[in-house]
Amino acid sequence: MDAYYVEKIISFKTLGIAASCIAAHGDILLAVVDTELREYKAETSFDASKNRDRVGHKCVTHNVFNTVVREMKIVPEINQVLMDYGDGLHVHDFGDNYEHILDIPDTEGLTFFDVLVKEQVDVLKKIQLEIEVQLCLVIGKILKVFEWNGKEYVEKHVDLKLSRPAKAAMWCGDNIVIGFKDEYIIVKPDSGKMKEVFQFGSGQTEPVMLRIPGDLILLGYDVKSLFVNRRGKPDRDAYIQWTTRPRLLFYDSPYVIAVMPKHLEIKSAQPSISIQQIYMKLAKNVCKGREVIYVQTETSVYMLTPRPVEDRVKYLSQHYCFDLAIQIQMQSSEAAGHNQSLINSIRAHQGVYFFCKNKFVESMEIFSRLDTDIHHVIGMVSSLLPSSWRNRIQYPEKIPTLHESDLRLAFEAMDDYLTEKRAAIVSGGEDVFFTPIWPHKDNVTLETKEEALIVIDTTLLKIYIQIREERVAPLLRQPDNKVHVQAAERALAKSHKYTELIILYEEHGRHADALQVMKNQSKNTKSSLQGFESTIHKLQQLGTAHLNLIYEWSKWVFEVNPYEALQIFTEDVQTVRELPRGHILSFLETLDTLPMIVIQYLEHVIYEWGDQTEELHQALASHLKNAVLKEYQDSRSFHYMPPCDRESGGKETGMLTLYRGKFLRFLNKTSLYQPDHVLTHLPMNGLFEERAVLLGRLKKHEQALGIYVYVLCKIADAEDYCIQHYEGHKDVYLDLLKVYLYPPKPLSLGIQEFRREPKQKLADALAMLETHAAEINLYKAVSILPEDLTIKKLRSFLEVALEAVISQNYMCQVQKKIERQHNIQINILRRELCCKTPIKIADETDCPICKFKIGKTVFVHSPDKTIIHLGCNIQKNTST
Repeated sequence: MDAYYVEKIISFKTLGIAASCIAAHGDILLAVVDTELREYKAETSFDASKNRDRVGHKCVTHNVFNTVVREMKIVPEINQVLMDYGDGLHVHDFGDNYEHILDIPDTEGLTFFDVLVKEQVDVLKKIQLEIEVQLCLVIGKILKVFEWNGKEYVEKHVDLKLSRPAKAAMWCGDNIVIGFKDEYIIVKPDSGKMKEVFQFGSGQTEPVMLRIPGDLILLGYDVKSLFVNRRGKPDRDAYIQWTTRPRLLFYDSPYVIAVMPKHLEIKSAQPSISIQQIYMKLAKNVCKGREVIYVQTETSVYMLTPRPVEDRVKYLSQHYCFDLAIQIQMQSSEAAGHNQSLINSIRAHQGVYFFCKNKFVESMEIFSRLDTDIHHVIGMVSSLLPSSWRNRIQYPEKIPTLHESDLRLAFEAMDDYLTEKRAAIVSGGEDVFFTPIWPHKDNVTLETKEEALIVIDTTLLKIYIQIREERVAPLLRQPDNKVHVQAAERALAKSHKYTELIILYEEHGRHADALQVMKNQSKNTKSSLQGFESTIHKLQQLGTAHLNLIYEWSKWVFEVNPYEALQIFTEDVQTVRELPRGHILSFLETLDTLPMIVIQYLEHVIYEWGDQTEELHQALASHLKNAVLKEYQDSRSFHYMPPCDRESGGKETGMLTLYRGKFLRFLNKTSLYQPDHVLTHLPMNGLFEERAVLLGRLKKHEQALGIYVYVLCKIADAEDYCIQHYEGHKDVYLDLLKVYLYPPKPLSLGIQEFRREPKQKLADALAMLETHAAEINLYKAVSILPEDLTIKKLRSFLEVALEAVISQNYMCQVQKKIERQHNIQINILRRELCCKTPIKIADETDCPICKFKIGKTVFVHSPDKTIIHLGCNIQKNTST
């Protein structure tokens, strides 16, 4: 689409006159015709035939000059018109009559001049503080700089001499670019320093220059125009390519108009895009009014009127010239808020276009700077949104379906975009505002911060599943993540991310669902969740609040491997230790599993955790007893056979031996059970060692020792029994003596019968008496011994026993004597303590009482100069 409508507004040929120069500002066009200054005032009216405004011009003739005006420039900031008469530069008023104000001295022979206007503005108050106007003039080889002081133009710097006559000069910032016939240089007026910019070829005989905003200047280089900054450095990558060598350049943002011999060529500056060509011969001057461009030829003046902004923006957007469309839209007269909305819409369209061209990074960079609805952006990758959402979104371009490497690149760019957007939303306020990716009635936007975070986190999860698996679990564990559970569940299950699916369930308290996944995957040989270990670990973590869940989901593990399953209740972690053990016992008892499982659980809590609950101890006693009895009944050793005769036949089964070992360990190790209850259930024809232990717990020592001696035939165990119970029962050796000398009846021991009639064990009795004489009461022992027992057989026992009695009596006498002496010393100390003064003595001083070195300690000194060590006298009587 063309940028301008073209219209001839003045034809000098028909009037039989010619114009030497023109200038324009606002609605005013000035033209010097022969020796007259003509003012054309623009008047706008609506042209219904063309459905647009039409600009007409009303002419007023003013001053008559004595000579032809060669060049004219308007300086509206100070209401001046500068005119070159050929004999110097003259200043006229830019007003009603354009009266002559003053002449600028020393400007005769002027070749050309340029004007620089600087405005100092208070940005905060938005007011203009000061205007600075400077002129640069070239007169032959002399460069002059003038400055307006409010009354007149005065030279600012000393005249600068050039190496040869210049053909053009133009301000570029505070510097001046000079054009010669074959090169450009840049001059610093304040210092006079000159620097070459570049040379141009012999085919170009005239320099071509154009100042554009941003302290840049365009310099002609054959059929190119190069951008040069204020320091004189060309940008080799930024240039405008023309169809032929321009004669003149003019800037009308965002376009550059090049005057060619037979036409005008219009291109955008950055980026450089061909816009329009206008057939127009011999154009020699271009200037700008309020909204129009005036072009002077030898015979006419043409007016270029810009086409409507909305038409140009629409056309450029449709042809993907988005940067240029934005530049044009920024010049719109729309309200600031609405205009910015239109600019953002163009940028969003550009972002979609880049995405369609697989420029994913560039696309996401655009959307990261916009408030475009997040789920509209995500929808460009169809697999990231549910189809019901994706089908509702309308885009300015047809979005292609991505595959393989392109899809991965899109995911990576989308990841960066969503991560940045998430951080911005989280750190922002509660209110969010999103604009549609394209203005369309079906493009509904998200309304709340919560909705936005749900969409972002759920999409990030889907992206991570595809390209960054290591980030899936951390995202799900992130405390503030807003992942949509159902959508995440489907995505994880579809991609077989069962471990991460379990994390999702755990973070949302859906422990039953997590356990179901573990059970389903336990038989999958290709799954990391194969087996029951993950279920056990999960159940160990649940704690008391989920006790019923633990029971429900532990059952299948007990069915598969009850011993491993027992770890659910025995692992040494806080959550397991806090579980109610009595409740767990009841649960384990309901399982159809081996009795060993319950036994091992009770052994663990009692032996490993030191549980002192009597009910658990009693339960272990009961379960061990039942296990032993069952194995006993199932074995051939059920029939009575004293252990003394087992070598000749009958052997215990392996499980029976195991259970009996555990039973005996328990009976011996703990006392927190009721031995009489256990004893009543033991058979009378077996389990004699257990019976002996229980009888000992009931303090029925004679019966227990009778079993060890006559049933178990374990003399050494009987004497060990006495050693074990001696402290609690001093006559236990007498009980053993009775058992040796007077064999008990079977019923008194709680058994049915002896396989062999027990006989008196006199030799064992005498050996025991001799070995343990010191622990046996001599008088009670003698009274028990048979009357027919000779002194000779008792000699060894009596000697040891009498020696023990004598030693004991002697020690009693010594103890009494020591106590008496101690009491005497205490009384002496009490009488003399009032006159004794505590002092310090040396390490080598001997205590006169205890005879040991005292060292540095406290003692007392009595009036008779006796040193008394307090440790000997009052160590047991601190009150003195």
